[in-house]
Amino acid sequence: MKIAVVGLGHIGLPLAVQYATRGHQVTGADINPRIVEAINDGRSPHLDEQGLIEGVPRLVAAGSLRATTSSDEAVRGAEAVVVIVPVVVDGERRVDFDPIDAATRDVAAGLQRGTIVIYETTLPVGTTRDRFGPMLVKGSGLVPDDDFLLAYSPERVLVGRVLLDLHRYPKIVGGTSAAATERAVAFYGAVLDAGTEVRAVANAETAEMTKLAAGLSPLPLQRRAGPPSPAPGPGDQRGDGVLRGATDRGARRKPPRPRGPGARNRLSCRCP
Repeated sequence: MKIAVVGLGHIGLPLAVQYATRGHQVTGADINPRIVEAINDGRSPHLDEQGLIEGVPRLVAAGSLRATTSSDEAVRGAEAVVVIVPVVVDGERRVDFDPIDAATRDVAAGLQRGTIVIYETTLPVGTTRDRFGPMLVKGSGLVPDDDFLLAYSPERVLVGRVLLDLHRYPKIVGGTSAAATERAVAFYGAVLDAGTEVRAVANAETAEMTKLAAGLSPLPLQRRAGPPSPAPGPGDQRGDGVLRGATDRGARRKPPRPRGPGARNRLSCRCP
């Protein structure tokens, strides 16, 4: 499978390495040319995870991993796109979507029919469907569900041990339609290690809530005032997915205090 990972930070690059290790063709995109140059030279720009230090040179040499500063180029040839670009929350809990909005516009510019787009960045409930869905439609001219699929799956990992955590904890997945959920479940089944549980929940909003319900993010629960996006009703057998997802052992653990140069960029106010 051809996969684009948009955002090659301390979580995005491990995701790209994981997918490539499973035999997929991965193109990572990042606006930082230093990160892109290091990866294409066969060096990990992040030295906080041994799996990256060993994996990046091996996968680049094998031709299964490369990087670019052009997100639309990376997306244009991809069957699946994973977006893991930070949002920033200030002291008054106001969310700055500018970086991920810009990334979404770039994704839209390269989006092709048949592609699934999955967001992993921690987001207020309703953001995937109500904010990013219309942006992808406007920028691509494609119709959701008919031409492309959209889903959300919260990152549930800690910086420095992402590759370990990816197979330690269940992967929560919810789409903006039943078809999107099904395709996202199949995607993670193909890119994660054998035996990793992939857990479908009712929809994208339920998946967004799992990270926020665990209390590990300063983001507001709702993206905007007004009625929430569709959520599972009392009769939905998967309606308890948000509770089961949020109370997994790994989801309750507090992230470590960042250390070293650039630690400020990994504080909890930056999501992911």
